[in-house]
Amino acid sequence: MKVWAIADLHLSGANPKPMDKFGEQWKNHDEKISTAWRDMVAEDDLVVVVGDTSWAMKLQEAIIDLQWLAQLPGRKALIRGNHDYWWSSLAKMRNIAPESIEFIHNSAVRVNDIVVAGTRGWMLPPVTAVRSSAVRSSA
Repeated sequence: MKVWAIADLHLSGANPKPMDKFGEQWKNHDEKISTAWRDMVAEDDLVVVVGDTSWAMKLQEAIIDLQWLAQLPGRKALIRGNHDYWWSSLAKMRNIAPESIEFIHNSAVRVNDIVVAGTRGWMLPPVTAVRSSAVRSSA
């Protein structure tokens, strides 16, 4: 089993949003993601999707994107991003989750001997630099 991580899929199946306005490399980005994913990810792999999964504003709009994601290989653990406005309570998310998708928020998922935890990280204070001598002395 391999563990993969990806962020900022910004899928928009319900209300297509032209992503190439952010640059030519974004043209057909969902097709590029699907092709690369199928080439690299196996069914027994874990893919951690660390936010901004869908541009949807409401859960009903995001379902098409979640179904798209569910049909890709591997088990997926989704963490809420700052653009995931459609994400309501964790209980609701888990209730609608396709079989291969797990939602984690202030919680964790265990796969074999690996535990992945999800929380709201964009609100954390900035990390200050640590002197290398301080790191060595704590080891």
